[in-house]
Amino acid sequence: MNWHKAKMRQLYEIAFLDPEAAPWHKEGAKAEIVRRIRRKYKRINFKARKVYPR
Repeated sequence: MNWHKAKMRQLYEIAFLDPEAAPWHKEGAKAEIVRRIRRKYKRINFKARKVYPR
């Protein structure tokens, strides 16, 4: 199953509401939900240097 193409509604339904879903499908849906809501990586500007007042 392609979890990246599934809508959030479908993922929640499989992970929590569907009693007949296979355990590996539930686990995959939960993992995709966590992946989508985790904090995204911020870009870090390594070239910017702090300037201190004289």
